[in-house]
Amino acid sequence: MPPDGAGEWTAAKGEPKYLLQATVDELSIGWYNIQAQAQFADAADGKTPALIFDVYSSESGIPLAHADVRPAEVDPATRTVNISIPFYNPYFDKWNFPLYVDVRSTGVASARLSWLLFEPNPAEIYKPVLVWGALILGLTVWFADERFVRTLASRLWRR
Repeated sequence: MPPDGAGEWTAAKGEPKYLLQATVDELSIGWYNIQAQAQFADAADGKTPALIFDVYSSESGIPLAHADVRPAEVDPATRTVNISIPFYNPYFDKWNFPLYVDVRSTGVASARLSWLLFEPNPAEIYKPVLVWGALILGLTVWFADERFVRTLASRLWRR
């Protein structure tokens, strides 16, 4: 949560600091996206990162995701940057191996950051399942009795 019940984290230009250092122990194994929005003001250089996101494991500090957000990425119509950071959590034991999330402001610009939303991404989980299913189906057809395959094919194409 942002400090003092605020709705967002803020950092002034010229003051590099951690906006957030959090332990996340609610996420089990799987693919996730961190969603957030940021606004920048007084950016001296639009190509230098203003916010740095890091997600890493508590077991050994293995980095799971890293993202830089630059002021040049701001949408001119809304004056915000939509942030989406995909990562894979390889640990099913979320209590003994929680994730650490760090968000740092570099001080390049004044920054405002919204709450972070952790969304599961089940499509990434289903890709290996589909590959295995296709492999098993292919092997079944490959080694199936030839008469059975011919009969099945003629019934399918007759309709």
